[in-house]
Amino acid sequence: MRRHTAGYTLIELVIAVSIAAILAKIGFDNYRNYIVRSNRAVARVVLTGLTAKQETYNQQNQAYATTFTPLNGYSGSPTTSFYINRDGAVQTASDGNTIYQISLTTSATTPYTLQAVAQGSQANWDASCQTLAINSTGLKTATTAAGTNVTDPTQCWEK
Repeated sequence: MRRHTAGYTLIELVIAVSIAAILAKIGFDNYRNYIVRSNRAVARVVLTGLTAKQETYNQQNQAYATTFTPLNGYSGSPTTSFYINRDGAVQTASDGNTIYQISLTTSATTPYTLQAVAQGSQANWDASCQTLAINSTGLKTATTAAGTNVTDPTQCWEK
């Protein structure tokens, strides 16, 4: 009489490993999407905060700031651009923790435009909302990695 030994067959192990790999892939994609959205939220908070500071500066000085220097809290940054990390902390140079470059531009038609351009892994993972921008009139826009305008910018600004 033959004894039955406890254990798994090779097919059972292959099926179990395949299921685990599929679940890991789904989990990683969901986690990555969560990180992309949370990083984008950090950029939106910085841009809207700077917009509020610009409006305060305008009320006090009858003009918008043309650099970040006069805007309280950004005196240590370069005058027209800086970087932020996942915590929203200002960095003067790009490094492995940088998620966006924040810049300020002025023109004859628009007193200021604030822009957040994705950097590093954020740029690789968020091709659909690569650049967020808001101007002095409150117009919010977004641009893809290919440089085309996002048809519905609310998908980048509100998600």
